[in-house]
Amino acid sequence: MEITCQSCDSKIKVPDGKVPKGQPFAFKCPSCKGRILVESPLHTSPQTEEDVPAQATHSQAPPQVPIQEQSQLPKTEPAVNRLAAPVLDLRKKSAMICHTDSKGLAQFAHQLGFQTYIPEDHVSAMKSLRFNDYQLVICSADFEKLPHDRTTIFQTLQNMEMEKRRNMFVIFIGSKSSSFDPLAAFAKSSNLYLAKSDCENSIEKLIEPVRIALYENELNYSVFNKIIASTGEN
Repeated sequence: MEITCQSCDSKIKVPDGKVPKGQPFAFKCPSCKGRILVESPLHTSPQTEEDVPAQATHSQAPPQVPIQEQSQLPKTEPAVNRLAAPVLDLRKKSAMICHTDSKGLAQFAHQLGFQTYIPEDHVSAMKSLRFNDYQLVICSADFEKLPHDRTTIFQTLQNMEMEKRRNMFVIFIGSKSSSFDPLAAFAKSSNLYLAKSDCENSIEKLIEPVRIALYENELNYSVFNKIIASTGEN
């Protein structure tokens, strides 16, 4: 599929296997960094009668792509389209999990209502943060094997545009403080701090407190965003 950027008219080639059928998706243009929204992938590139039978176009509903298949999509070759990480379903909230033992946290995020992406390493994580809008990011101290304030993920979050950062809820998992310690969260530039032992031994008990924290954060920023919008500032 060939997609044209509405801002700079650059043409980006996206492999057909990376495009979710019948679902909208978005990514940033590698040339101008503008957001490209593809509303209907089935109509973004011209097709001949040999490609798509006329009768099948309206009679068959597009198949749904399971979330787990999206999270396991292979990385795109930079020489082709420079897309990073997965193609996400824009109708659902998204979470990125940067943790060495991500299986339990993925289920945790699913129970909170998020589709998940698990990067292979910090390089994939950084690319994904650049090209996708995540509402939840879960990271741990042992993901990069470096002190938190020296990790690339921390630096990326620190330098992120405020408009994007305030729409993202960051959970840091560490072993030096107790869960929900506000000072520990502040020290890690995160919204919430969870103890590693709680995540390993009693993660089910964390679901409701975290759900409440997410709701309160969304409520606070909805008021804040209304005020910003009324003043005409970003």
